[in-house]
Amino acid sequence: MLSAIKQWDDIKRIQAFFSDAESSVSNLPEAERCIAMDKLAEARELVGELDPLQALLEWKGPWERL
Repeated sequence: MLSAIKQWDDIKRIQAFFSDAESSVSNLPEAERCIAMDKLAEARELVGELDPLQALLEWKGPWERL
């Protein structure tokens, strides 16, 4: 269970990073904003889909491991 909690925390932290970065990018001049948004898109692709609820659903409790 602790690993599921850590995974949930990691996912929420990464999602917050992307959200904060996107908010900050909106304040940049157009040329820099385009570059930053492209880099954010690449980073999201590299990290992949992040769904904390799905991570919890995939966790196997002790009774499921038998």
